[in-house]
Amino acid sequence: MKSFRCIMFILSCTMVFNLYGCSLFGGDSNSQKDNGNYVNEDGYVAKVEGQKITIPEFRYLLSYVMSGMEDNAGLSEGTFIDKIGYWQRIEENQEEDNETIAKKEALKRLKEMKIINIKAKEQNIVLDEDDIAEVKNYTQHYIDNVADGNREVAEGIMLDELGMNFREFEALNGELVLTRKFREKLMQEMEISDDELLELYESKTEIYDAVLIEYILILTETYPWEDPLKDDEIEEKRILAQEILQMAIGGRDFDALTEEYTEDPDFDLYGNQYAFVVADAAGEVDLWAASSQEGDFNMFEVPAGFLIVKTTKKFGFEDAREIIKKDIRLSRYIEQLEVWMKDDKYEIEINQPVFDSMGVQ
Repeated sequence: MKSFRCIMFILSCTMVFNLYGCSLFGGDSNSQKDNGNYVNEDGYVAKVEGQKITIPEFRYLLSYVMSGMEDNAGLSEGTFIDKIGYWQRIEENQEEDNETIAKKEALKRLKEMKIINIKAKEQNIVLDEDDIAEVKNYTQHYIDNVADGNREVAEGIMLDELGMNFREFEALNGELVLTRKFREKLMQEMEISDDELLELYESKTEIYDAVLIEYILILTETYPWEDPLKDDEIEEKRILAQEILQMAIGGRDFDALTEEYTEDPDFDLYGNQYAFVVADAAGEVDLWAASSQEGDFNMFEVPAGFLIVKTTKKFGFEDAREIIKKDIRLSRYIEQLEVWMKDDKYEIEINQPVFDSMGVQ
């Protein structure tokens, strides 16, 4: 569904770490459609310290949670019958069906949104002109993608598919953008010492260390319509690869050798560099490179032929400093959010009849 894909794109732009923001644009429409029936705007799914989780908000977030769960279950292209069966199913090690789990997850995320709403107001964090323009741009993106720029048609599509009008759409996107702003401000104010950075780095070196290699491929693999190489032809290729390796070890410029000798059919398109995180090292080439030093060379026989490899750069603590800092700040932020979520002050009050009536059909 084109409209739904557009919604998922907008959510992916505004959502950060599954956390949400605070209401800015306000206002519900006079009525909304739910499963073919219209519900009054005063209806709500739950409250957090007096703030309503509205039906459009819940429907919107539920659609996002649903999409992720269907993707994880391999049902993104599944039939309607397949999807209904999935939502009604209780999986192994689950006590509830998938529909109930999706609804509770959407409600949890919206509780986070309302708490951050309150916290942002306490700190007088508001959207500036650029933020509001970003929210308006998301609306325009939807209009352009689902109705070729026709606002009235696009709003009708949104109302039919999500039961949400553009005012509500912008209200929620305003909350999401403001959440990002709140998070960034809170995290930026966190002081992180070098000792803390080093402690985390040393405890998880393999996820921060990375390696960049360059390679030259001498091809022995042939296309299906070609005759395979004979043994003596493969041996000639091996000898050539060994000669190139010795030239590289002897100090010849590796870029020049690559230009002269590589037979990689994808070289012009993708080049000859490959980078990986040490934790993800897999296979003989990666494992060698992870344990090698910058400037080391080696040769490997791979399914495509012979690979002459250079370890170009090893990335360590100094290269990962900013990433580690962000990880620590994010961890602290999530810890703080968990404290707020457990605070009795923010206990959620569920409007059970409305919550029970909301579904994924």
